[in-house]
Amino acid sequence: MKINKTSKDYRKLNDFIRNTMRKEKVSQKDLAYRLGIDQCGISKRLSGTTDWTMWEIINVFDILGVKFEYKEREEQ
Repeated sequence: MKINKTSKDYRKLNDFIRNTMRKEKVSQKDLAYRLGIDQCGISKRLSGTTDWTMWEIINVFDILGVKFEYKEREEQ
């Protein structure tokens, strides 16, 4: 599953990740190493050139210490 990189939410996600990386003092190189990809791949994802996979987002949140919760919508 991929998130549409043209959406405003995608830009918000990348801004959130960048800001959290800065706050937690995690470099692109460190994040790339922990995800098993190269630094260029992180740069491309943060710039919107390459899509994040859902697996990558979940792992980035874990690495950065961000609590990730999924809640299904209630049917109305």
